[in-house]
Amino acid sequence: MAIVYIVNGCLYRNSSFKEDELINIYKEFRNKNVLQARKEAFNYFKSVIEVLLESKGMEYQDDTQAEKCLQEFYSSNIKEPHPKLSHILYDNDEDKLLTISFTTDVSPYITKTEIKIYSEEYVIKAIGYGSEIIYSKIKENLEIEKQLLIK
Repeated sequence: MAIVYIVNGCLYRNSSFKEDELINIYKEFRNKNVLQARKEAFNYFKSVIEVLLESKGMEYQDDTQAEKCLQEFYSSNIKEPHPKLSHILYDNDEDKLLTISFTTDVSPYITKTEIKIYSEEYVIKAIGYGSEIIYSKIKENLEIEKQLLIK
């Protein structure tokens, strides 16, 4: 069974928190050796974290330290009125995460703006806004991945 690993993220470029100056990260990892693709995805994820830390004059120690030190890249605390529903406040930080996910769907639907949509995608690592909220789901997804890798 083929598995595609995906590193995906959207982060603030700096502390001005401008939505039109975001850092967008997207890279897929495919390999006949699934464990090699997984290793490459995790290495790439870590290298992104290391570059962000270096931009602040820091070195990577562990994920907890990285997430704490990189808050300016994903946490602005800015709330704005929803573009269509003015009585609802929209949290600008909601999508500011860096994730690793996997899918067994090797043929995604690709929109005309080249966004890839997979039928199923499982997040197995996350750093950023709200990452602690999806921790239990990540644990479930790691179990799903484990079962696929055993096959």
